[in-house]
Amino acid sequence: MTGSKQSLTQSGLQIYRSQGLKQLVREGFFYSYESMLRAGCSLFGNKKGKNIFSDDWDVLLILDACRVDLMREVEDEYSFLNSVGTRWSVASTSAEWMKNTFTERHRDRTENTIYVTGNPFSNEHANADDFAEFHEVWRDGWDDDAETIRPRPLTDTAISRWQSREDADQMIVHYMQPHYPFLDSSLAGTGLSLESWGETFDSRNVWELLRDGEIEQEDLWDAYRENLRTVLDEVELLLDTIDAGTVAITADHGNAIGEYGIYGHPGGICLPSLRNVPWVTTSATQVREYEPKMTRQGTTDEDVSNRLEALGYR
Repeated sequence: MTGSKQSLTQSGLQIYRSQGLKQLVREGFFYSYESMLRAGCSLFGNKKGKNIFSDDWDVLLILDACRVDLMREVEDEYSFLNSVGTRWSVASTSAEWMKNTFTERHRDRTENTIYVTGNPFSNEHANADDFAEFHEVWRDGWDDDAETIRPRPLTDTAISRWQSREDADQMIVHYMQPHYPFLDSSLAGTGLSLESWGETFDSRNVWELLRDGEIEQEDLWDAYRENLRTVLDEVELLLDTIDAGTVAITADHGNAIGEYGIYGHPGGICLPSLRNVPWVTTSATQVREYEPKMTRQGTTDEDVSNRLEALGYR
């Protein structure tokens, strides 16, 4: 039995034991349906998207899994969100986004770029040698209680590295929010790990629980929007603490909330809710003093796996 088939079999057994045959059949249906859509996108509808390096910017901020309509809901609350535009992303998951973004074609740009990331997929899909500086902040700044990395460690690292840069003219900061877990929310840990469910195994993430009618869409959307506000507050701090002529704010992918029967952000799917992402340009001018705090600690392979699982990727 191959590794992928074995993994699917184990997942099926876990779902069956914890939720029964009905849930197992439901999961099988959605898996088959997503596979069919993925094949259709590959053959007919998978537009390549626009690589971020096709534009000129000094600092690029990635807000992981941010929908366009979500950002437009809070546009009036932040002066730097002047006219939220859109673009077609190169992927519908973070792993695909890294693979399709940091390509050999754009090596001359990446070699001149500081990459500050909170997304653990950098462990597999980004190469430190391709960048002027490579900072996997999720290794040092992970919050075990929140089961994610909060935005402040990324802001601190970005401010510190931008102010002291020597061999780089650009910087990418890959924040994890508004991607769930939803910070400081009753939905914060829903369906993400064994610890979240006591002794009951549940492999479903919040989007799948929404799909199955176990979470109200209004409640999920409120928590999703609050997660966006949390990271935008950090973006505001960053913009007030550094100098940069052009700052672009975008997302690696979005999230589906039932469009065409899809929930969350499965890979290889070409729906607008997943691939049409925000694009905003602004600037940064240092108007206040702020002393960033830096931390360092070791990270094991098990830590990487656990952190991807907490984000719903394992």
